[in-house]
Amino acid sequence: MIHITIPTTKIFPEYNNSKKKYHSFDFYINGAFHATVRYSHLYGLHEKLIENFGFRLKTSFPPKKFRQLLNSKELIERRCDLTYYFQELIQNQDICKHYLFERSFLDFQVNSFNPVTVNIAVDIYNSLGEKVTIKCNIREGSNNVLKYAAEKFKINLSLINHFGLFLGHERYKIEDRKNTNDIVIKRLLKNYESPYVSLQLLNQKMAKDGIFYKIFIRKIIWDPSIEEQIMFDTGALDIIYSQAVTEFENNRMPVNKKTEEKLYELKNEGLKIQFMRLCHLQSTYGYEWLEHVKCDFPGQDTECSLKIGRREIILGWKNHVQNGDTLNNENNEEKIFIFRTTRIRVWRILHNFTVDKVHIFSFNFEYFMTHGDFKWVSIETDQTVLICCLLQSMSIEILHESKNIGILLESDNIRKTTVNNLEQIKEQSIGNELEENNERYETFEDVFGYMSDGIPLQNRNITLNDE
Repeated sequence: MIHITIPTTKIFPEYNNSKKKYHSFDFYINGAFHATVRYSHLYGLHEKLIENFGFRLKTSFPPKKFRQLLNSKELIERRCDLTYYFQELIQNQDICKHYLFERSFLDFQVNSFNPVTVNIAVDIYNSLGEKVTIKCNIREGSNNVLKYAAEKFKINLSLINHFGLFLGHERYKIEDRKNTNDIVIKRLLKNYESPYVSLQLLNQKMAKDGIFYKIFIRKIIWDPSIEEQIMFDTGALDIIYSQAVTEFENNRMPVNKKTEEKLYELKNEGLKIQFMRLCHLQSTYGYEWLEHVKCDFPGQDTECSLKIGRREIILGWKNHVQNGDTLNNENNEEKIFIFRTTRIRVWRILHNFTVDKVHIFSFNFEYFMTHGDFKWVSIETDQTVLICCLLQSMSIEILHESKNIGILLESDNIRKTTVNNLEQIKEQSIGNELEENNERYETFEDVFGYMSDGIPLQNRNITLNDE
């Protein structure tokens, strides 16, 4: 999942001639500033893509101009054309997941950041706040850094697709914080960005508000049965367990009193597998609690809590607006509505860049309510792209599950067909008549008993002599 916008531009002097200037375009990817890139570098990427993809690259690139420094009208036109070009480009999954595309945008980000050194150290945290330090090159993408982190956390690399690197921060400010490690995730890091640079850019922007981001390694698993299959690996178990413990301790997994006491008992005894299996039995386990959002369901401008997991999106609200009046729920209790991902027909991202240079994102999806009734639901949040990424991972999980079931069913059908064909051949063969007169052995014990008559009861030592 990738979303690209180019809302603004900058003017820079040439490196070797300060009197000459050029325009640079500000790329925002998935709602966050990525890099500022000049036209000539973008044109160079376009030419490389033509060499690799040829006629499959159908989108035309904005043409060159005779003048290097454009007037306002020409600049706006080029910015809009570039935005359209890249938004069309990323619709082709073969292109946007290609090494050439990812590497180019990784280089754009690092060059724009202009680091002092290329050798850096990145801290990666699990959900309990335990960290490992990765020493790597600043130009290494998220996939490589995830691999290094998996090795440090002793996760089997064959399971690496079940985990991802996320940018997140503490949910509450220090003065309002009751428990530590109550993390809210904001972004899923992708391979076209350097985790170190993305972290630095975000902290430069948010530090003034007292929000400090870290890089976390977390699971990307929505079905507890899949977790059961990978718990044999101690590294994977530790990551999943740390996430489950923080969910439990921060009341993100409401359970009854008896279950709560049992979970505390298992946690205190360090019985991780038993703790996880009890978590898997809870319907409230396995959700990412995101920040509050504004939604048009059940009424316009309704403030809702949002959590996503178990192949569901759950909205909760205590009051909503109906016909211009604010209606409070009975006893001020939170009502919820569950949107199942398998009922979402289509979703899309809407983006608006205001005159105050504020990015406003909304996540819109068409949902199957009842038979023949589809309804559009709009959620306004700065975590729109993250929601899409999580939904996409759920879709992939469902597809893999369906594919595996299909393979098993197909294999079973092939086996049954083969057995039936062999039985038919057997019935038509001459050997079938002879077999009826032979002694039959109905069980393995019968066969073994017959064979054992000819087997000596003691081992014999045999010596070979060269004579």
